Order: sequence, then structure tokens, then C-alpha cells
Amino acid sequence: MKSFIAACVALALTVAAGIASSVVICRTADGLSKMAEALPPAGEALADGANALKRIDGIGSFWEGKRRAASVFVGEREAAAVTAAVGSLRAAVLSGDAGEYGSAREALLAAARDLRFVARFGV
Repeated sequence: MKSFIAACVALALTVAAGIASSVVICRTADGLSKMAEALPPAGEALADGANALKRIDGIGSFWEGKRRAASVFVGEREAAAVTAAVGSLRAAVLSGDAGEYGSAREALLAAARDLRFVARFGV
């Protein structure tokens, strides 16, 4: 009987940890999506590079605070995609390339969607 109770407790703790990690990663993905959607359009971002860099650095700081947990819960590939997208956004603003900026912004949104998908379905 004691082993049955111990198994039930272990199962409950495992399920609770899975739900908690999913909630944390989904909130991180939602935060990334909101920040990426709030970025100005390419023309505006390149015209006011200092403001755009400040916003991108804010996204980078937010992500650095969450990256370690994300790479544990969802995998290194998904975490690396977000890191690469933030780096590409920064490089696009510094180089003044509007096409690269748009691509990097979309890559960040796609990476956030991937994080959310993997956290919800465990793929």
C-alpha cells in the first residue's frame, strides 16, 4: 500500500511539474510575441535606430532571463532560434537593412510560436 501511495505522489508531482513548465514557457512565448509585435515597422525602426535598438535590447534582456529555463524545458533548438532572431534584429538595425529587419522580426515571431507549440504539446 505504501508503494502505491508513493507512486501516486510521484505521478502527481510529475504532472504538476509538466504543467508548471508549460505555463512558464507559454508565458515566455507570449511575452516575446507581444514585444516582437510592438516593434516598429522597418522604415520607422531604421530611421530611429537608437529607439529600435533599445527595444531589441529589452527583448534580449527578457529572453536572457528566460533562456536557461526554456532550453531545459523545450530544447536547445527552439531556444537557439529565439537567440538568433534577436541577434539578427540587432544586426539589421545596425546595418540599416529593411529586408533583413522584416525577416528577423518574422523569425522571432515564428520562434515564439514554436516555443508555445512545443511547451503545449511536448513535441
